[in-house]
Order: sequence, then C-alpha cells, then structure tokens
Amino acid sequence: MLVVAYILETNEQQAKKRAKRRCRVRKIFSKRAQHGAFANLIGEMRLWDEDKYYNYFRMSSVQFDDLLHLVGPQLQKNDQFRTDMLSPAERLSITLRYLAIGDHMISMSYLHRVGKSTVSAVIKETCKELWLCLKDITLKFPSQNEWLAIAEDFEQQWHFPNCIGALDGKHVVITASPHSGSSFYNYKGSHSVGFLECLPWEKSFIKEK
Repeated sequence: MLVVAYILETNEQQAKKRAKRRCRVRKIFSKRAQHGAFANLIGEMRLWDEDKYYNYFRMSSVQFDDLLHLVGPQLQKNDQFRTDMLSPAERLSITLRYLAIGDHMISMSYLHRVGKSTVSAVIKETCKELWLCLKDITLKFPSQNEWLAIAEDFEQQWHFPNCIGALDGKHVVITASPHSGSSFYNYKGSHSVGFLECLPWEKSFIKEK
C-alpha cells in the first residue's frame, strides 16, 4: 500500500510540473506586442513601403483591410482571462504570409513571437473562415445564361466556338505526410497536390457581379 501511495503521489507531482510547464509563456513570446512582426515590420511597411507590403502579403493594404472586414468578426476570440489573445488582423496576417510563401511553422513562430502550435491552429482556423466567407463570392457557379455569355466571348475574342473555359493546372509542392507512400508523388520528383482551374477568355475567376 505504501508503494502504491508513493507512486500515485509521484505521478501527481509530475502531472503538476507538466501542467506548469505548459502554462508558462516563453519570455520571447511575451514580448510579441512590442517586438513581433505585426507590431513592427508589418506596421512599418504599411506606413512607409506599400510595394514591400504587397510583396509580403501578395495584396495591398486596402485589399487586406477589405478582407479583414469580411472575415474579422469570425476570427475574434473572447477570453476574459487572457490579455495576450491574437487580434483578427494578426491572425489574418499570419495566415496570408503562410499562404504567400509556404514558410515553415517554426519560422512563422519566431517571426510573430507565438508558439508553433498556435501558428498551426491559427492558419487552420483562418483558412476555414476564409473559405466560408469567400466561397460564394470568388467561386460562384455560373448560371446557364452566364455559360452562354462566356462561350460567346470566347468565340468573339479567340474565334473559338462552343468553348466555356480554358483549363490549366499547377503542382503545389507539399511536404509528404508520414506513411503516405507515393500518394502525392509526382513525375517532377516532388510531392504535390494538383490545382486545376477553368477560366473565361480574359483569364480571371468568375465573380459575383
């Protein structure tokens, strides 16, 4: 009985230590508001260098604000016990930068001064909300009359009748997941997912008018 009691007490102490470690915020992360990329680099580019801002996010500051206006309310997190919550703008900036260059999670973690697991969760959550907000705007399915109008444009512009779209594809390189085998392996010698697009004659996605 004494041995069992000792083991239980030891396990409880170890569990408390692990919980304490998990709750501790690293000092470099606690300085996010003062030294993180959003408060410094991104803010400076927004004020003084719009070209670099566009290069960083692949969109202008005006476009960023428009997107934030759409998705921001869904990204707002309310927790009265925490004062270090990421703002919707920070969440969007982390996600857009990741989508722009596909950087490593650990690099994003250091740049924005948040934990790697936080970066991963933010990107996943924000991408989901972006899809929900934009799918009916950016991926609108044409009506019958719109298909006919697209075919007419192809014939007028390219003298190509009965055509409703130009198809093209792109390999988006990814890191293969463990035990995936040859599932995502392509003939170029890398792992990727295929991105296929069908566009009207002017090569722009069909949008809600």
